[in-house]
Amino acid sequence: MIERSRFGVKDWITLAGLDMKNEHWRELNLAQVDRHEVYKDIVRIHESSRGGIKSGKICWLYVSGYGHTVVSVRGLKDCQRSQILMDEAMRERVGLSQNDIGTRIKFHLQEGDWFDTILWMLWATDPAVRLPAWMAFLSLLLGLLAMGLALK
Repeated sequence: MIERSRFGVKDWITLAGLDMKNEHWRELNLAQVDRHEVYKDIVRIHESSRGGIKSGKICWLYVSGYGHTVVSVRGLKDCQRSQILMDEAMRERVGLSQNDIGTRIKFHLQEGDWFDTILWMLWATDPAVRLPAWMAFLSLLLGLLAMGLALK
């Protein structure tokens, strides 16, 4: 059995078949998102670097040598095609810092499913997304509890 403390992000990436030699890994310059997109859990990447993933999709973002998180992917203008834009909260979640802005990072996007969309809503930095998601989740649990008690 694998000890949890010794099983890191690189191990999960290897298990998922996303090794560094895979053509799905891309390199772009890290930049800051616009002020109005801070704390929205958005990563902006030009469509040519998204591997066919459409704008607005919920995806897993893996950053080589750092970490991973669930993000909403949005597009970029052609003049910014060599950049990946993230806010401070997103950079912290994957282990990057303010000092990494302007450097090239190697990353991989993997399109999420319906469960990843729920995770994105529950973990959202923006309270306008996170709070209603938790209220809906708690309502579901209470409904299931009430149904279980009614059937008893």
